[in-house]
Amino acid sequence: MIASKSTQRKIKTIPGIANQHAAPTRTPSLSAPITEVASKLIVDSIDSEIQFDNDIEMTDSEPSLVEAGTKRLTTMHEIEYLKGPAMKRVKNEKPDIKKATKPKYSNKDLPSGCHADDLWCRVLIPTLAEWFGRQSNPFDVPEAETLAALQTIWDKVLGECIPHCIEIGDAIWDVAKQRITEWRSGFAKTALTALDANFDSVDEFKADFKARSVAATAALENEAFLYEHVEDPANRASLSCGHSDDDMKPKGAVALSAAAVERAYKLFATCCIEKKKGKLQLISKANKATGWDSTMDISFSGDIWSDHTYKYFKKMIQKKLHPSSIDKIITGAKQYVKGGSRGSGSSVTTKEDDLSGSDCSLDDILTEPESDYCHLIALNLLLSSI
Repeated sequence: MIASKSTQRKIKTIPGIANQHAAPTRTPSLSAPITEVASKLIVDSIDSEIQFDNDIEMTDSEPSLVEAGTKRLTTMHEIEYLKGPAMKRVKNEKPDIKKATKPKYSNKDLPSGCHADDLWCRVLIPTLAEWFGRQSNPFDVPEAETLAALQTIWDKVLGECIPHCIEIGDAIWDVAKQRITEWRSGFAKTALTALDANFDSVDEFKADFKARSVAATAALENEAFLYEHVEDPANRASLSCGHSDDDMKPKGAVALSAAAVERAYKLFATCCIEKKKGKLQLISKANKATGWDSTMDISFSGDIWSDHTYKYFKKMIQKKLHPSSIDKIITGAKQYVKGGSRGSGSSVTTKEDDLSGSDCSLDDILTEPESDYCHLIALNLLLSSI
């Protein structure tokens, strides 16, 4: 066993014949723990000295049998243990490595020419959003499927003039994802604004947020907020078998709307929202009575609302919601549409406008571009929920 933290060893070669008569000795164990690893080990030759630049502490499970100044024989070597000066401790510092940041792309980083005739904003993005609206959960679409859809739309809309192979992480991919995030956020903003307007239209709730909380809590029971006429059981009976064009309907968008409306009601039910100078403001606080932690749940993000969205999609599948019912929801939402900017939750793009300056038919791509007003479906779900 090595008896000190810092040791120098002299190793001498002894002929194998001379060692045949040496009494066998047990080689001391060099087992862990080793508190610090030497930073440099220099070995010039078998006859040279071995030095450790750092302090090394080695312990053995049995008492030390070797003292300084003694010698022992092994099969091939004689090892003499000598006292030596303590070695200096070397301070090891990790290099300062700065984490590389990913560039944030915007419209100006897109390929030149893709904004001609507003094809990017008024055709490609609405069509991609409509495709997302058809998925079972617009919050949780595999990247591979999204990439394939985006590439297909690009090839049809811009591919002839601007051939491009889209890759995950490039400018087209990142900007398109940003627009889809804005599209999803539009559902939440629309639902909250619509519910507030609905409360404002009733004198009982106009200035009384506690009364709004009571009404919202009641609307959340048994998901009553999902039905236009809660007291009429015919709503449930109107659900019938599927249709041939069932897959062409934006069921995912309807499910997203339902989740957005649920969130709006929960914010009012738990008093996590207030109005100052005519504008709604979210309050970050926890409500122990309801178990609703608004510090975590006020955002309309996939981490929180993805499961809720898919739950509503499954309800539509289980109840076999007829395509005409979805058409009715969208038609009811259109009447509330007003002009606005992107991401405001109130803009509409018609098929005729989308096709301006384009030779392709969107029917040849995926569908008609109803996506800009899909987020307004939430309005129709709010008509008679109070």
